[in-house]
Amino acid sequence: MGTVTQRFSMPLEIVFARLVDPAHLRARAEALGNGRVRVQGEQRDYGFILRVERDVRIEVPPFAQRVLAPVNRVIDRVHWRAVGDERHGTREMEINPKISVRSNLLLTPVGGGCVYTDNLAIEVDIPALGKKITPLIARHAEDAITAELRYTARELGA
Repeated sequence: MGTVTQRFSMPLEIVFARLVDPAHLRARAEALGNGRVRVQGEQRDYGFILRVERDVRIEVPPFAQRVLAPVNRVIDRVHWRAVGDERHGTREMEINPKISVRSNLLLTPVGGGCVYTDNLAIEVDIPALGKKITPLIARHAEDAITAELRYTARELGA
């Protein structure tokens, strides 16, 4: 549905190390105003597995208040793997059992830096409100991902 892109002036290896660092992910979530942040991460032979749980506050319009709370426990499940000199990943951002964001992630070396691309697809399993809620969720997800990437860029000086 949407795409978020961030260019980093730092090499891919440095940016990737930060993107899979639980301490960085916790600090980033807290700096962006998320509450009760919990991060788990582990490296496996085939890549990295991350789980980030946090309370996220959003403005909920009246039409969506029956299915979205002003504070939602959001759970990100991210899997990264190396493919040549790139890093490929998937993310499932569960907002509640009926609303999620699925992403294909790509970190590509470009010159001396790299480019992060997040292609998002919104999944809403609420027949009566799905078409109205989907753009709201897309906007919030894209804004949150953009803020996360900008925070990481600032922290790296990239």
